[in-house]
Amino acid sequence: MRVLTRVALVAALISTIGVAMAQEIQITFAKQVWTAQLEDNALAREFAKTLPKHFSLQRFMEQEYYAEIPKLSVNGVSEAEQFAPGELYYYEPWSTFVVFFRTGEAHSLYKIGEFKDKEGFASLLREQPERIRFNVKLIED
Repeated sequence: MRVLTRVALVAALISTIGVAMAQEIQITFAKQVWTAQLEDNALAREFAKTLPKHFSLQRFMEQEYYAEIPKLSVNGVSEAEQFAPGELYYYEPWSTFVVFFRTGEAHSLYKIGEFKDKEGFASLLREQPERIRFNVKLIED
């Protein structure tokens, strides 16, 4: 009985810590405000520490927009195998923040988050010009 109680207590604590660690960011773009949920990993937490930030993003290969950011550590974070519309990534070789509006195979990409309305955001991105601007900030509780 005592072991089960301790296991339940530890599980509840881990669950609570996980929820507390989850962070959201707000992205203002095209006169709209969008919310994205950051991954619960060291890379996303390091990215969050660089906020607020204003990004000037460049369209690339009819699948994404990217912007250079300070070098982040990917230690302990798994590399993504696929990328999907409405998801946020860090591309390690070029130290860039990347948001996708198409699906594809990933190389040297590490997921840092995703939009709550992934398809809505991706649809809006598909219609944008070569250069766009994002204002990004951490949502504080």
